[in-house]
Amino acid sequence: MDNEQLLISLAYDFIKFLVAYFCSRLLYEGVYKRLRYGNWDLIVRRGDEELARRKMGHNLAEKVRDKNELSVYVKGVVSPFATLNVDIASERAEEIGLININDDLREIVVDIAKNPQLPPKKTFNLFRLFKFS
Repeated sequence: MDNEQLLISLAYDFIKFLVAYFCSRLLYEGVYKRLRYGNWDLIVRRGDEELARRKMGHNLAEKVRDKNELSVYVKGVVSPFATLNVDIASERAEEIGLININDDLREIVVDIAKNPQLPPKKTFNLFRLFKFS
């Protein structure tokens, strides 16, 4: 009878552990993350004209806000409209106004009108070396 009670007690404790674990994961994923990272938008603008608005799920917003996936995600959304000439996750992008992260409104705004232009590339002309007559 002792072994049987020990097994029942062990099984009961294991079931309690599983219920507590899944309840805590449900609360963390379902409530905490949704409250902290839910309802974020990525807005692409050219001056005052809004070109695109994308809603982000709470898992993606967490990665983007922690700047792990910011560059990849923003470049993917902006690519149909422009090629970014500055690293979007750098301080320079914030200084020139290319990206604005507003925690109160839960918005990430990319203004491609403030994307700096690259200087023209210098090309080497092989035909200038030889004079063809």
